[in-house]
Amino acid sequence: MRALALVLACLAACASSHSTAQSGGAPPMQPGRTPDSHAQIEQLAQQIDDARAKLALAEPPASTAITATPMSTPVSSTTDDKCHPAPSQTCTDTCTLADAICGNAQKICDIAVQLAGDGWAAQKCDSAKHTCDDAHAKCCACQ
Repeated sequence: MRALALVLACLAACASSHSTAQSGGAPPMQPGRTPDSHAQIEQLAQQIDDARAKLALAEPPASTAITATPMSTPVSSTTDDKCHPAPSQTCTDTCTLADAICGNAQKICDIAVQLAGDGWAAQKCDSAKHTCDDAHAKCCACQ
C-alpha cells in the first residue's frame, strides 16, 4: 500500500509539472520540435507502463497506427456516471491510477496529433488509449 501511495504521489507530481511547463513560463510546443515531443511522450508512456504494472493489466496489443487521433472525451471515474466502483481504499487507489493513466493518454494523444505523420507517436497514442480503456474498466468493475 505504501508503494502504491508513492506511485500516486509521483504521478501527481509529474502531471503537475508537465501541465505547469505547458502553461507556464516554458515556450509553447511547436510541431517541429519532435525530439522534445518524443521525450514528453516517452516520459508519459513510462508513467502509464508503471501504473499499468501496479494494476496488473496486460500489455496493450501492438499498434499499427499511422495517424494519431485525439481521444474522443476525457475518461475519468468521477465523470463517468456508468462507473460505480465500491467505496473501498483498494477501489479508490485503482481508480486514481486509472484516471492518471487516462490523463497521460490524453496528453500523449494531444502531442501525437500535433506531430501529424509521426507513426511512432501515433502508435504511442493508440497504445495509451488501449491501456486507458483497460484501466477504466478495471476501476469501474472494482468490488
